[in-house]
Amino acid sequence: MRKIILLIVLLLLAGTVQAQTPPTFTPGTTNDCTTTPPTLDPLGQSLLNLTPSAPVLAVCNFAMTTEQIWAASLAMQTLGGAPGPTGPVGPAGPQGPIGATGPQGSVGAQGPAGVQGIAGPMGPQGPAGPQGPQGIPGPSGSGITNPAILTFLGEPDGPYNGLHQNGVDFGQGNWTIIGGQLAPAVGSTAIRSIAFTRNVTIGTVTFSVASTRAAGLVVYNGLGQSTPAFAVGVAQDTQFNPGMPASAKITVSANSGGDPTAIRIRSVMYQ
Repeated sequence: MRKIILLIVLLLLAGTVQAQTPPTFTPGTTNDCTTTPPTLDPLGQSLLNLTPSAPVLAVCNFAMTTEQIWAASLAMQTLGGAPGPTGPVGPAGPQGPIGATGPQGSVGAQGPAGVQGIAGPMGPQGPAGPQGPQGIPGPSGSGITNPAILTFLGEPDGPYNGLHQNGVDFGQGNWTIIGGQLAPAVGSTAIRSIAFTRNVTIGTVTFSVASTRAAGLVVYNGLGQSTPAFAVGVAQDTQFNPGMPASAKITVSANSGGDPTAIRIRSVMYQ
């Protein structure tokens, strides 16, 4: 504000004074208008430089007056009262323009896995695969269409003597039950018989051996015909079809001179 006032006054003074020779002054630290030529401090000198055509005395008087006014203003500020209360908050200014886009942020941490989606629709049926190799031939059929079965599952362990299962005669002291299977009794004759009430055709015989003391068994019919069978392994079921004519009696012994007590017969199918 001070500079603006000084500038206006000096411009007015310059406009009213005709061009003349550059004024002379005595440089000093304070303005003194009583000396000849007048003494100007740095402020007076700067004002004179702004308006070199103005009278030096007028510039000196103006500089002194300005400094007195400025000193009085400072004194008034020093002696002034306490600051007044804070004024009310003014209304919010208008919204500023949108700022420039900031730099791209770093990649965030991986989010949690999403829930499993629903299964898609079933695809179309694929083409038929190549034809598989020919299967292993099964055992020969028994030719029995209405069979009966001697089975020993559920029979209690111990001697198996006399008539059982529709009148089939197992004799005396020839057979025993071991773990649901028919086994030749220890110490009996080498050949054990099973007698039926009528002539029957023997179909499938399922047996195993308890040890390598017996390689298998031999089945005889009442006509003296026999069919041997070898076990596939110890404690593994073997099935075979004797394929002999009907007879009312069959006998069983171990083949190849083995121990007959190692034979285990699980079932006999007949008709």
